[in-house]
Amino acid sequence: MDQNFECYLKRIIQEKFSETGQIGLNALLDSLFKDQEQIFKDIISLIRQGKLVAIFKKWEGEQVFFRVIPSKKGKEKNFHQDIRDCIVTVRLCSLLLDIKDIPSFLRLTGSHFSEVVLLQFLQKSKASFDDLHFLCCYLDSFFSGEMPYSLMDLGLEPEKILSVLNKVYQNKFIPQQQELITMALEKGSITLESLPSERLVKLLRNESIEVIQPDKRTSKGLYWELQHHAIPEVPLYFNRSETTFFELFCRLIAAPQKTNQSLTLLLYGLPGTGKTEFVHQVAKICKVEIMQMNFSEIHSKWVGETEKNIAKVFEAYAKKRIQSKSPLILLINEADGLMSKRVEVSTSNDAFHNQAQTKMLEELDRFEGILVATTNLKHHLDPAFFRRFLFCQEISMPDTQTRSRILDDSIKLGSLPAAAKPLLQQLSWSPAQLRNIERKIRQFEFMDLLDPELIQWLFDQEGILSQGGNLGFAQKKV
Repeated sequence: MDQNFECYLKRIIQEKFSETGQIGLNALLDSLFKDQEQIFKDIISLIRQGKLVAIFKKWEGEQVFFRVIPSKKGKEKNFHQDIRDCIVTVRLCSLLLDIKDIPSFLRLTGSHFSEVVLLQFLQKSKASFDDLHFLCCYLDSFFSGEMPYSLMDLGLEPEKILSVLNKVYQNKFIPQQQELITMALEKGSITLESLPSERLVKLLRNESIEVIQPDKRTSKGLYWELQHHAIPEVPLYFNRSETTFFELFCRLIAAPQKTNQSLTLLLYGLPGTGKTEFVHQVAKICKVEIMQMNFSEIHSKWVGETEKNIAKVFEAYAKKRIQSKSPLILLINEADGLMSKRVEVSTSNDAFHNQAQTKMLEELDRFEGILVATTNLKHHLDPAFFRRFLFCQEISMPDTQTRSRILDDSIKLGSLPAAAKPLLQQLSWSPAQLRNIERKIRQFEFMDLLDPELIQWLFDQEGILSQGGNLGFAQKKV
């Protein structure tokens, strides 16, 4: 590093920017006669020594300002600080230099970030430098307490937003593919999960995680294939009747091959009770593959195409079942989309609406194999479909005894006061609601943001405490 760079920064700030105590990036570049790569290296060296702070502004002419910190003993080195410095460095690199890939960034920054597991993981998953830059903008917003909700909240330049959108629409956006962030198309915009995912939090802790391989859930367009060995084993929390049926269904999975009889099941119940996980864990235990319908691809606006797509899926299942050495499950998630009530025909649109349901009924009539359908909206299904299922099983909300087991196994129950468990046992909530809260508590703990008021808010946001009650934290004195 140029030994005069720190002194120069102090002098120019004192002479020209003493009122604010900081200098903008453009002003700094205008005052120096160096190539931008050397300026970048000098800045990063001072940041890593704890002598310089970079302050990013999203909506101002200057995108970043620098402030010199009075000399102190060397900054404590830990992986948390490495992540913070890496975020700043990536953002500065994007402004100053034209970097295309992560290996080039690592060569440029030398040994500063060679041990950061996040960078190692992104290299393995073949992410681009733009993917890394996006994640750093996302994390910078989170660390600053802004809780990003959409792409526009990240302060990205328009061309970078368009680049991200293009990758998302083509299903080539690595941060989403690797489940580091959750994105959704909502009301014409891309929304973000405001909290980092569990996988991303592990990387921020410098913990290694596996790259999600393409064959974990292979897309065939109209359906996905899910291998049993790729399904994570998770505990199931069902009431006694559902547990008994789960065990029975696992035994029945082997029966079709012995008796050549088909097995069809409709699982219904409120959201978050574990209907899809029921099927996944059956497949895991019985070592069978799942073939899941992709409703978004099956449903078509063109006349007759939806029925053709339904037929193609059932044909593909029949062929794969013959070729397979083990049972194969055809899973229809959110089945109400294809099995809704038929309407009285008064217009051509009514006729088109009924065609898909009629085709599904025909396919179910001659179906051979194992089929499981799930729905949150049983009352929306046409009554004719119920006769096509050998079993119809409700997955109900946990009862008091089941809620007690879930709370006993909760790894985050220690964050709650003793009075919380009796209260939560009496309230109605699903396992998915508690898992969401646990995940957020883990993330807030890592960011050193967790406090009783926030925990109370998390339970309220999930709709659990809206039924009434307080978790039992001591009230703050006013």
